[in-house]
Amino acid sequence: MNWSASRLFWLISKTDAGSSGALTAELAGGEKALPVFSFEDEAGMFLGLGTLRGGWRVRETTTGELVSILLGPHADVEWVLLDPLPDLDGREAAELFGMPRKAFVEHQLGRQARRKLPGESVVRPTERSTRAAVRR
Repeated sequence: MNWSASRLFWLISKTDAGSSGALTAELAGGEKALPVFSFEDEAGMFLGLGTLRGGWRVRETTTGELVSILLGPHADVEWVLLDPLPDLDGREAAELFGMPRKAFVEHQLGRQARRKLPGESVVRPTERSTRAAVRR
């Protein structure tokens, strides 16, 4: 069994009129980020110390669901912030806690090879450049 497949995470989410969504943040450069927490207590502390109002709650999620969220409804997220602090400036948060969405998803899936994710183009090495790299 893949260890990351059974790992749990926590998100801050909100349910409005039958639809639900995870809390996202805009970083200083305008990029969108998804705060993800390793422990329920950390997510609760973030929620309690922040300025969020109106129905936000801590919600448990599995690795599979988180990957689905990042490839589906939140495919526009560019960064995953792991266990961020609520008072940091967006740039500091990305530098301290951030990981590009694609790298986070690949890590969670345990991928060794570079694969194309929705909305990305992949430059594949030519056969000649691959053979040259193997000979080194």
